[in-house]
Amino acid sequence: MLLLYGTLGLGIISSAIQYPTSVERASAFGGAGFVIGVQAFTFIILGLFFYCVGSRRNWARILLLVLTIIGSPFAINSIITSFGINPISGVLGVIQVLMQVVALVLLFLPASNKWYRKQVVIDIPSIGEI
Repeated sequence: MLLLYGTLGLGIISSAIQYPTSVERASAFGGAGFVIGVQAFTFIILGLFFYCVGSRRNWARILLLVLTIIGSPFAINSIITSFGINPISGVLGVIQVLMQVVALVLLFLPASNKWYRKQVVIDIPSIGEI
């Protein structure tokens, strides 16, 4: 889980580095307010999504795999663009993708599969036992 939350942190740092360019590109949509709103919404949704992955929600793990596969071509283009804007942001993008791939591999190892299947039992005493 630390890898997934780490990618979220790197995304925030990279977004901050690219902020001036993002505002300039989004000027037709409202500029800074639009950029901040979209980025805040995206990071909140990703944080909640990663929380679901860590809370043994198997659907979240599978959806993460599907979205990563679908988003990979777009990520490559985004990283190439990031290198043109700021090389540090490009490097962060490469690290971010590598961390996501490692996290996904770990999420589908046999030990992870077993962890996702494990049932959490909560023992609630009955009124007569209190």
